[in-house]
Amino acid sequence: MRFRGGFLMCGIAGILHPDPGIRKAIEAMTEALVHRGPDDRGVIDTGEVALGHRRLSIVDLSEKGRQPLRNESGEVLLVCNGEIYDFETVRRGLEKREHRFHSRSDSEVLVHLFEEEGERCFATLNGMFACAVWDGPRRRLVLARDRMGQKPLYYAMLSDGGIAFASELKSLLRVPGLAKEIDRKALAQYLALGYVAAPRTIYSRIRKLPPGCVGIFHEGKFRVSRYFHPEISERRPWSSSVSEWEEELRCLLTGAVKRRLVADVEVGVWLSGGIDSSLLGLLAAENCDSLRTFSVSFTEKAFDESEYARFVARTLRTEHHELTCTPADLIETIPKVLKTFDEPFADASAVPTYLLSRHTSRFVKVALSGDGADELFGGYPTLWAQTAAQRLAVFRRALPQLAPIAERLPQGDGYYPPSYVLARFLRHCAKPPVERQVGWTAYVEPELLAELFPEAREWSAEPAAFQFEKEEREEGGETRREQGPFRTAGVAAVSRLLDQMRYLPDDILVKTDRSSMAHSLEVRAPFLDPSVVAFANRLPDPLVTKKVLLKRLLRSTCLAPISRRGKQGFAVPLAKWFREDLRENVAAMLGETETFGLEGAVARRIWNEHQQGRANRWREIWALYVLGCWKESAFKG
Repeated sequence: MRFRGGFLMCGIAGILHPDPGIRKAIEAMTEALVHRGPDDRGVIDTGEVALGHRRLSIVDLSEKGRQPLRNESGEVLLVCNGEIYDFETVRRGLEKREHRFHSRSDSEVLVHLFEEEGERCFATLNGMFACAVWDGPRRRLVLARDRMGQKPLYYAMLSDGGIAFASELKSLLRVPGLAKEIDRKALAQYLALGYVAAPRTIYSRIRKLPPGCVGIFHEGKFRVSRYFHPEISERRPWSSSVSEWEEELRCLLTGAVKRRLVADVEVGVWLSGGIDSSLLGLLAAENCDSLRTFSVSFTEKAFDESEYARFVARTLRTEHHELTCTPADLIETIPKVLKTFDEPFADASAVPTYLLSRHTSRFVKVALSGDGADELFGGYPTLWAQTAAQRLAVFRRALPQLAPIAERLPQGDGYYPPSYVLARFLRHCAKPPVERQVGWTAYVEPELLAELFPEAREWSAEPAAFQFEKEEREEGGETRREQGPFRTAGVAAVSRLLDQMRYLPDDILVKTDRSSMAHSLEVRAPFLDPSVVAFANRLPDPLVTKKVLLKRLLRSTCLAPISRRGKQGFAVPLAKWFREDLRENVAAMLGETETFGLEGAVARRIWNEHQQGRANRWREIWALYVLGCWKESAFKG
């Protein structure tokens, strides 16, 4: 069913620089984002700033929604990538203050809202967005990103006192003279985390604007300030019964889904057969006349959830579209996926996400996903592991000594075999909460990273992967409020904060944005509605374990069998492929990583241990393989 509204998605770019020759690059920058917005383009050069926009029309398909947008006087200009879900309410308030609108586009409200409130306006919005405002009267450029980081925004300081920004690195790299210098600490981050965390990128000259932040460029200086970060209150009282919490969540999620069904094009739902997507499918089906759903199935049965997705689709009577993927399909897609991200990105679930996005885009322009549910409602085993480690603190010295015994247990080719998980738990459980979560989730664990990348040893007062906590402060001071929660919160809160402030914006949402926008598909996440985020973060701890409330919501519905399922995840059988289908290709690519100063002998040891079945090293091998593929693509010629 189609719902009326005013949304459009896109890619944005801009240059503030005195040299018109430099600003001319806006054409190439905008063209590099055509996949994000194939329907239309808009470019303007005021003589001071050049702004570019690529448009994917979701609602208000007319030319009136074309960007850059202006206020009544033409002095304030805006380019925006995203959706403002409460734009109609905001617009009515602005119309009462005699602002004139020329389109139904949600982005137009931002121009006038900025006139009224300045950069404070972004904190009041319900939406996902990355935008840039040229504040002509004050001669300043204002960049902003949504609370949870659903939409990306990169920037680079230029010579002669300029700045450039874009939705993707590939666009920003079109600016003349912007060198591809590798950020060595970002490389260490990548090897540990599988991604480069904001504000860093793999290039030392380019930065990401962190989620929930505003950046202001004025008189040659760029200042970043934070307007939002998740807050998890400690010692929360049981102010309501479980049934009351459950009913409140049902109402909030229903509202969030309804807001994200607004479009002039058809909206579908991604189904994995898990709790999150099934609940969204149910709520969407209750609020529209007809619904299309989409899922991926794998011929590797140990990794396939399609029977559950089919059950949900059949029960909800949706028009279901299932894409069946063979190992050959997935392997063939890997190079295309890796090119999509512009910097090393090791989350292997990007491969099926990319394929699902391509398949979905053949039928609809917009889809709903369950992104954010795990981070908000305790879906990850690291949360339970943190609690267990705290309870076992009395055995702190003894437990790590048991890790070698666990390492000798058979690990097999599973995604996370039980013996593999046990060994990781034991190796890191005696460390402080932040450090142990880094160890548990690392692609290359801290001790091995020091061998593989000796340069990282000098950054190991804390794990190299988390040095960015200090360095963001140098970017403008926005992490001063972040470090308090990480250092003083209880173990459960630390785990959830790391998930919400790091893993979610820098991995999950990056994966979804790049995979979907590569196919001009817009993906919306109802769980990341501000009302749902605030609700989840004030729940008592027992209700934020293994998605208790989400399961309770499903138990009373026609999808009750799904509520009894365990977490599976969007997995790819890489451990097996590295010994079979991908063996020759990966072995050849590992040598490429030595050019980054990595120890080739250590990389070969990792490879041999996996080939000989002495350890399941798929995560380390995948991280190195992705790095080699990225290097070949980024620096070819």
